[in-house]
Amino acid sequence: MFLTHLHSVYSLSDSLITTNKLVKRLNELNMKKVAITDHGNLLHIQEFRKALKNNNISHFPGCEFYFTDDINNKEQRKSYHLTVIAKTEQGVKNLYTLSSLSYEKGFYYRPRIDFNLLKEYNEGLVVSSACLKGKLDCLLLEGKCLEALKHAQDMKNILGDRFFIEIMPHNIEEQQKVNPLLIELAQKLDIKIITTCDSHYAYQDEAENRRMLLMMNKAGWAKDEEVGGCNTIYMMSPDEMKNTFNIYHSNIDKKVIDEAVDNTELVLDGDAPNVEFDKARFPI
Repeated sequence: MFLTHLHSVYSLSDSLITTNKLVKRLNELNMKKVAITDHGNLLHIQEFRKALKNNNISHFPGCEFYFTDDINNKEQRKSYHLTVIAKTEQGVKNLYTLSSLSYEKGFYYRPRIDFNLLKEYNEGLVVSSACLKGKLDCLLLEGKCLEALKHAQDMKNILGDRFFIEIMPHNIEEQQKVNPLLIELAQKLDIKIITTCDSHYAYQDEAENRRMLLMMNKAGWAKDEEVGGCNTIYMMSPDEMKNTFNIYHSNIDKKVIDEAVDNTELVLDGDAPNVEFDKARFPI
């Protein structure tokens, strides 16, 4: 198993994962590959890539983008999450292009991309459906199953087997509701399922520290009990992943979970992008 949805401290005021903690925990888990997918930016790449390379761990740069139907629509504030990972040098270029365009053309409260941008700049990228704030999860939880089916089919049409559906083991009521729906949809459209932690800290006992970080970010306008109630968004081992699913999602067939855990290796198969990020490049 590999971790394909993970946030570093560059997911500002949201994650506790520093370079030292990341490297230490990956070595403990004996994981030699990782994808880092911060919220709406690629700021982690220089610092984290060097630290991982020095410890012989392959780094796949990524981003959890803010996704909307149309970046030109300035009346719709709502956006969804979408996990995007670069697997090739061209993928890295497209990742940077999408990030740049999300600020240059798509910014409205948040830096956003849309389906048309993803359709144009997807070569070398792997995409997955993200968390409860992903469009697929939101549509299913709202009972809009046909819209969810169309969205997943649209993604598959442009990405093929480079599109994956994420299920998560968290102790959240909405997660317990949506996981079976995601599995059913994935099986109907023959889309591979992956398990992800949406890791925001390295160890489970850091959950309270992260809750305090969120409280500071909320500036006191939210009640304590409304913030950071989930304590399972840490860097799990394969056994921890399976056991957590068994505790909070016992209605899901264990064979489905086992296969979804194994499928994370498909997301990061092959070599990491061989790009010299610290080399100066001048326009020609």
